[in-house]
Amino acid sequence: MFVLLPTTQDDNLIRRHLLALKKFKSITLALQRRDVTLSEARLVFDRIRQKYTCLDSHLAPDSNIVRDEGFESAITKVQRHRESTLSALEKKSLKRLQRESVESIESDSDGSDDFAMVTLKRQRTMTSAPSGYVCTKFNIKRGGTGKQHVQTTLHPNAIGASWRLQVSTLTHLSAF
Repeated sequence: MFVLLPTTQDDNLIRRHLLALKKFKSITLALQRRDVTLSEARLVFDRIRQKYTCLDSHLAPDSNIVRDEGFESAITKVQRHRESTLSALEKKSLKRLQRESVESIESDSDGSDDFAMVTLKRQRTMTSAPSGYVCTKFNIKRGGTGKQHVQTTLHPNAIGASWRLQVSTLTHLSAF
């Protein structure tokens, strides 16, 4: 004969799993916000890795989902306004995102740009980001059917991490 009611031990295990699932749900929802930055995602991933060490292989900065560790680390530092701590490799990975100085914009003007265009370029350079790099928002495609692009500060590699977090939660739940 089978007993369908859980024992006290089973009930406690179910409650622990339910609490873990609630935490993972809150993390997943937070990572799906439009304004979440890669820096914030890294902070959440590092905190959840401290609590659940079995997720290290999925969410660590050097895990398989991270295609370019130097780039992710560099973006995170720029978003945290810690550009002075960038390594040479990180600076190299951000080379294309480096903003031109106001002086170089004015000197690049060979007369083909009018006064208004030079002024607007200068204003964008001065106000678009508080750092020496362009805005670190990335356009990603949302949904599989339309050509709808959403601007987000979260790098596409980290978006995949949100999905992998859900999968790894299910596969590693017994470890909690």
